[in-house]
Amino acid sequence: MREAALRISPQLAEDWMFPFFLVVVLILVLVNRDANFIRNLFRALFSRRYFKMEDRREGSSWMHGLLLFAFVLVGGFVMTFFVLNYYPLDISWSKFEVFAFSCGVVFLLFGLRWLVTFMIGLAIGGGDQILTDYNKFLSISAKSASIAAFLPMLCAAYMPLQMAHYWVITGFIILVLFAAVSVIQGIFGALQSGVPFFYIFFYLCTFEFLPLAVFGKILFHSVNNFEVIA
Repeated sequence: MREAALRISPQLAEDWMFPFFLVVVLILVLVNRDANFIRNLFRALFSRRYFKMEDRREGSSWMHGLLLFAFVLVGGFVMTFFVLNYYPLDISWSKFEVFAFSCGVVFLLFGLRWLVTFMIGLAIGGGDQILTDYNKFLSISAKSASIAAFLPMLCAAYMPLQMAHYWVITGFIILVLFAAVSVIQGIFGALQSGVPFFYIFFYLCTFEFLPLAVFGKILFHSVNNFEVIA
């Protein structure tokens, strides 16, 4: 009885999560070997002057690739913990399957946004530089979000369930804020380049808000129709 009383509080974490968190930690350690890299990354996100500097000196492609991979993992944890925390049902999917699905969704959403803007840039020719800059802002925001949201997800996983709620919300807000910053920076860049506001509004509604609304509806419908295990 005494041993049972000494058990730690329930947590969202499971044994298989630790290696993925360890991978993200190793990525951050490797990237942080360049003391200025992370600082310049955040500066580039909020300052167009630093963005141009970062754009010109972008030589560590392996660092950028590792951070984008970390973004997929961290974003997958955000979605997984959101589902586990707000839909705490015994479902037919295991937690690992939910995580794998969430990582796939994050990868597809990011990849599709990048691919759509890249194809539009090729199609319109003259505006390709604007969309190229927007894609770079999108990449920088994703890499910055992976750094900023990692600690909240680590806390959400290994702190007691009573506290996990706050950390899950914090991680979710961080992802939304960084995504919003990339969109706002893209809008400012397009306006400064003389792009009519109508086209900006059309792009936002068609390729930003609509896919997210459709995905949210599908996710909400899917979660509420998980097969409950008796």
